[in-house]
Amino acid sequence: MQYAVIGLGKFGEAVATPLVKNNCEVLAIDNSEERIQDISGEVSHAVTADALDEKSLRALITTDFDAVIICIGEDFEATILSLMIVLDIGIKKVIVKADNRIRAKILKKLGATKVIFPEIEMGEKLAQNILHPDISDYLSLSDKYSIAEISPPKEVLNKSISNSDFRKRYKMNIIALRRGSSKEEIDVNPNPDTILQHSDKLVVLGEIERIRKIS
Repeated sequence: MQYAVIGLGKFGEAVATPLVKNNCEVLAIDNSEERIQDISGEVSHAVTADALDEKSLRALITTDFDAVIICIGEDFEATILSLMIVLDIGIKKVIVKADNRIRAKILKKLGATKVIFPEIEMGEKLAQNILHPDISDYLSLSDKYSIAEISPPKEVLNKSISNSDFRKRYKMNIIALRRGSSKEEIDVNPNPDTILQHSDKLVVLGEIERIRKIS
């Protein structure tokens, strides 16, 4: 898989390096030579270039790329112009970082495949964690449904998943179970005979309000 990351602030760097660690080829582009030097040893290719320079972007980015991630951030004009250049090149998937929802709507209308605003999303996650500390993590699927990692309610402790009647009781599905501290040790679609323990974490799919009520 080939990706281009335009803009190497903290967020751009945080996107580029994990992609490389997952065996993706990453082209990093920034107008700061210092940033390019800092990341050059961690990505496949790192190039100093102005994101507003259409000629430079066309020379660097081709339709062979699976996606382009624009992480310029505060300079909204530069974000828009970079988006238009990349779309004109013919990139089918363009992910763009925005600072607020109004700018996100504009970028979507201009053709961005997906718009993200990490500061807002992190703020929302922190608020959820403060209000519902038993929810370790969550992924919003829509305004109504979410996937969340929760501690088992006390009513189902020391019972098997089937005997706990979890789905009927809480109107949600257990789609995975994590036992132990390792994030990687997760049992997807756990056996119905699995006994639920206090230290377990349940990955559930259901209505957001129902998840909040049992957390």
